[in-house]
Amino acid sequence: MRGLARRVGPAIAAATFATALVACGSRVTPTPAPPSVPTPAPRVSAAQAPGAASGLPALTGIIKSVSPSVVAVDTSTVGLDFFLRPVEQRGAGSGVSIRSDGFIVTNSHVISNSSNITVALADGRVFPATLVGRDDPSDLAVLKIDEGELVAVGEILSYE
Repeated sequence: MRGLARRVGPAIAAATFATALVACGSRVTPTPAPPSVPTPAPRVSAAQAPGAASGLPALTGIIKSVSPSVVAVDTSTVGLDFFLRPVEQRGAGSGVSIRSDGFIVTNSHVISNSSNITVALADGRVFPATLVGRDDPSDLAVLKIDEGELVAVGEILSYE
């Protein structure tokens, strides 16, 4: 019996080692090729810009015009850590002002379970916000801040 163990033991070890090599070898990724030198993008005139041929405005113009209505939404709530001690949990998202009198639309999941909601405007001002309403199936929520001079996205874009 002892002689059999001496002859079979190395064979089992070799088979295990070979199996491990095959298994690990299948996960090895090839060395990536050296990066190629990027070629510069061709210059495009405003008349040739995407959207110009179709009559749609260029995306960069839309982004510049609506960016004053985009806001940051910060949330916090008190949760419990592993040892059941209270700890502040923070979250963040974005939103857009829909009326100049302080109404903001954001995602419902951004403000869910929040005890404190603040909104930071594009100009850096920060306001506490209250939840006006939410619709979880559509993942939308409406917030209100006490500021009467917001730039609303509807005032920027024209739907003609």
